[in-house]
Amino acid sequence: MTNATPNGGTITASEPLAVDPEKVLQTLTKAWQQRATVGGGDAIVRAATLNLLIFSQDPNVSQLIDDVLSEIVEKHPLRAITVIAQPKAPESAMRAWTQVHTTALNGGVRQLCCEQVTIDARGDAVDGLEGAVLPLIDPELPVYLWWRGDPPFEGSFFERLVGSSDYMIFDSADFREPDEDLAWVGHLVKDQPFDIAYSDVNWARLTPWQALTAQFFDGLEFRPCLDAISDVRIEYVDDNFGSRVSAQAWLLLGWLASRLGWRPVSAPASGEDGVVTVRLQRGENPITVTLQRESVEGDAFHGVIALQMVSTGQTSANFRVEYLGDSQCARTIVRQEGAPSIERVVNMDEPSEAFLIGREFESPGRDALYADALRAAVAISMFGQ
Repeated sequence: MTNATPNGGTITASEPLAVDPEKVLQTLTKAWQQRATVGGGDAIVRAATLNLLIFSQDPNVSQLIDDVLSEIVEKHPLRAITVIAQPKAPESAMRAWTQVHTTALNGGVRQLCCEQVTIDARGDAVDGLEGAVLPLIDPELPVYLWWRGDPPFEGSFFERLVGSSDYMIFDSADFREPDEDLAWVGHLVKDQPFDIAYSDVNWARLTPWQALTAQFFDGLEFRPCLDAISDVRIEYVDDNFGSRVSAQAWLLLGWLASRLGWRPVSAPASGEDGVVTVRLQRGENPITVTLQRESVEGDAFHGVIALQMVSTGQTSANFRVEYLGDSQCARTIVRQEGAPSIERVVNMDEPSEAFLIGREFESPGRDALYADALRAAVAISMFGQ
């Protein structure tokens, strides 16, 4: 069966197969050869620069994963192995099917073919995943593990997958208990029980916020304000976690604290209307942080929507970055008493999940800045526990 993708490529899928790694690989080769036969004069290029292992326990994400892969393979040819594990399913079964993603190159003169294997395991059959998945990895290529799920990441299957991987990708935006789950990730990043690099795509979404915040202090005029910040306000939209502060808000605060030498002096205090207050300190200077959750309906934007910092004393000023919603722009504002405000509007596109995953392939390695921000975020959110 062959279907067109939104980006102009095609996906050729097999019928469900018994999970025998050797037969699965043979089916992929046969699909590749058949695609070349029907390709006419177009040259078919079978290519892969990496293995991407994708793990989820949610059967409803299969189509989402296929859509993301269709976009990724335009720039990153790979072998994808998707595992959907449902250990609590009443029946015990395991099946697999293959897909070949084809993308036109050079105006259609050549076609790039990338491979995907999907394995659906249910009930007791989940225990056999290790023997079904690991033989499908191309040993000549680096291995990225994209783990779609909540911490704790643990269990013998997880340990074998991580032990066979060079990099692990996850998205803390999906964490149901952000403070506890970030603490678990912090343990992995700090103690390195598996000696691999970890990447959080939710951290990557903060890149424009970091850049716009840093630009306030590029010049000498406002740089002294950094030492006099007394109040910080982070506003975010998140309707998934009740009264809990989102992981992205904690990471943004952790980034500020790690760069500016702030340390917590009291546990986060929850108030009304989704407000959490944190007390920090730098030397003898106290800093009050307000984390404000805003409500939202439908499928609107989720994430940080505003960051405000106030400095006092001789260097008093108000700095604010705010997301402008549907326009996919942000406004930066600087206000000082007795001076006109300084405002500008800049682009702030919301990157797709495929773009963020693909960017991890382009800059592999351990991110020291993320490790510092995560450590500070955990220290603040879990203070006193």
